[in-house]
Amino acid sequence: MSKRIITVILCLLMLFSFCCIANAAGVQPRYSYCSNAKAELSVSGETAICRSTCNGYADLTDSITIEMTLQKKTLWWWSDVTTWSKTVNGTNAVLSGTENISGGTYRVKTEFTITANDGNTESITGYSEEVSA
Repeated sequence: MSKRIITVILCLLMLFSFCCIANAAGVQPRYSYCSNAKAELSVSGETAICRSTCNGYADLTDSITIEMTLQKKTLWWWSDVTTWSKTVNGTNAVLSGTENISGGTYRVKTEFTITANDGNTESITGYSEEVSA
């Protein structure tokens, strides 16, 4: 009986390990109307450089709306610092912004709304890596 329990536990551990490795390898979800949606953050001195990019499928995408928010970590939650937004009629959209910052940990949260030629929409939320200033 104990050999069966150990075997089951080992199988579960191997399955869990495989899932973690696949996620760490950068497996991206497949979206209906875009091939890539990405939020990026870098810091240069006391300036946060924010950039969000979305590439829609040429034969499906009508417009892309990007709402990008720079956030600062405060205790156990994230507080909004500033927000930018942009709508592009077409398949490729890029939104960039800079903000003066002080010490702390920051990230960019981006909400992409892709509108298809047939009027359907897809919403994607993406986060940059956390960066300390």
